[in-house]
Amino acid sequence: MRVNCAIDRLDFEEKLMNQDDIRIFDLSALGITIGTIAEILPSIAALLSIVWMSIRIYVALKEIRDKRRD
Repeated sequence: MRVNCAIDRLDFEEKLMNQDDIRIFDLSALGITIGTIAEILPSIAALLSIVWMSIRIYVALKEIRDKRRD
């Protein structure tokens, strides 16, 4: 009984939306996904820049310290 109900529902959805409508929703979802990633990427780039600069400062300070010891 449940399988028939699910099949009837799928038939209704197929009649309600054609392939062009589905493509529009797919493209909208893709655009939203790209927009979300674009908002996140600057934050990730900033974090990686901070980490990289911290490593560079650590290495520079270590080299200065090692030169003083010699």
